[in-house]
Amino acid sequence: MYAEAFAVLGDYKGTVTKETQVELFLQYAVHIASTGDADQALAGYNNALALMEIIEAERPSSGPSKANFRLSSLLTAALASQAFSSIQISRDNVTAGIDGLLQSLCLSSAKNCYAPECSGVSRALGESGGDWPVQEQPISSGVG
Repeated sequence: MYAEAFAVLGDYKGTVTKETQVELFLQYAVHIASTGDADQALAGYNNALALMEIIEAERPSSGPSKANFRLSSLLTAALASQAFSSIQISRDNVTAGIDGLLQSLCLSSAKNCYAPECSGVSRALGESGGDWPVQEQPISSGVG
């Protein structure tokens, strides 16, 4: 399934939005991590992070577009946290995996989450809005 999606992405890269590409890479990372191939999942995750940085640089500065961008960023960060979690669990780092799932849950329901464990959410909702909360938990190269 993903091979076909990436083939289409290659053919139509100019017409597929960066946000759609990020979502595809993150879903791919989650799926591949579930099969136990952490290195390949990490490659998909890193591709998504690189695209997320480009998207962040192009963010709107004001108005309704800024609000939509923030909401979209939260949902993307939640998916990135889920991918992070899946990769860590595939590396037998269950503690980091659970932390990633907690962060994903907090980001998915940011308006209802005021727990101290959701520290990245307050920064994502704050005025700066410049950092992707998932980057607070970088993926290590070895089993943690």
